[in-house]
Amino acid sequence: MKKNLVALLKGRFLVSGDAPRNWLFIVFVSLLATVMIASSHSADRKVHDIAALNEEVKQLRSEFV
Repeated sequence: MKKNLVALLKGRFLVSGDAPRNWLFIVFVSLLATVMIASSHSADRKVHDIAALNEEVKQLRSEFV
């Protein structure tokens, strides 16, 4: 157990014989995380835009009445 933990901390899985498979998985997970973060930012931006538009609608309704 201790030997496996030390090997993990030293990054031996990145330079071993099956390293390309590990690197491919790391790149895939990084890309997936980037897409998720971008999607979250986009959703937050839309929420703020909707809130601003609702405030504008309230203001225009009060001016109209």
